Amino acid sequence: AIEAGIERGLRIHAAMAGLTGDRQTIAPGTLAEEERAVVERFLRDQKVREILFRPGNVLTEQHLSDTRLFGIVDRLIIAPDRITLIDFKTGRVGHLADKYRPQMIRYRTILQGLFGGRPTECYLLFVDEPQRILTI
Repeated sequence: AIEAGIERGLRIHAAMAGLTGDRQTIAPGTLAEEERAVVERFLRDQKVREILFRPGNVLTEQHLSDTRLFGIVDRLIIAPDRITLIDFKTGRVGHLADKYRPQMIRYRTILQGLFGGRPTECYLLFVDEPQRILTI
């Protein structure tokens, strides 16, 4: 069950990485029926859409590092007025949200160094629980 959950998460992350530019729907044929239904429900949530589709240059699966820290960001939106960092979580893991806080703080620290203190907003978005959004 753990391996199946990991594989499901990888497929969903790959599908979400395709949401760049004007593309606001997942590519057909990339997910199983249950996975597609979950992602489509997630993408219909207005608050999720407001965060995911902000204007700016969208980078997915972006590697970040400075001389001390390293990480891979699921979605990064670089705009003149702010940086938006988004990390997707799959499965019913919202109850573990606080465990992800150090990871997000590490990413924000790297981004603030790279972008000269530009405001950086960090979000944990739970694909299976779209109403649960953690802002860090």
